[in-house]
Amino acid sequence: FVKQPQIVAMTANAMTEDKEACFASGMDQYLSKPLQISLLVKTLKTLSDIQKKTESLRLIA
Repeated sequence: FVKQPQIVAMTANAMTEDKEACFASGMDQYLSKPLQISLLVKTLKTLSDIQKKTESLRLIA
C-alpha cells in the first residue's frame, strides 16, 4: 500500500478564510506564523498517532 503524506500548511496568513482555504486545498493541518514550537510538536505528534492507527487498521483488515 502507498502511504499518503501528511501535509501541514504553515503561513503568515492567520485569518479564518486563509485556514479554510488551506484545508480546502488538501492540507491535513494548519499552523500560522509566528510559529509556536509547542503547537508544532503537538501537531506532528497528532499526525504521527493518526498515521500509526491507520497502519494498524490496514494490518488488521
